[in-house]
Amino acid sequence: MAPWQPENARPERVLILGWNRRASLIVDQLGRYAARGSVIAAVADRKEVTAEQVRDIGAHFVPWLTITFRPGDVTRPETLRCLEIDSYDSVVVLGPDLVPGQQPDEADNRTLVTLLVLAAT
Repeated sequence: MAPWQPENARPERVLILGWNRRASLIVDQLGRYAARGSVIAAVADRKEVTAEQVRDIGAHFVPWLTITFRPGDVTRPETLRCLEIDSYDSVVVLGPDLVPGQQPDEADNRTLVTLLVLAAT
């Protein structure tokens, strides 16, 4: 059942760049307040998530929204240039999960590069 919405609620377009273990919680929370017809588009490296995982999250948490997935390296300018960033109401940047042996600043560095590339597009 979709959440109650005010009469003037309009569908929103949200772009998620990157993916980590908290992404399903973020999708769930966005879905609780988004109007029917809203779109969540995710772009992330295939090592972080697959299209099937994103579809499963969408079907489980927010079946009244459209959720799409596009594989891509969000630290590369050519990836972000193809996304029509201005067509989205909101952009969420997620850093990757840490893997064993990885320094914490590696994930932070990747997120900062994404933010810098995003600002330059």
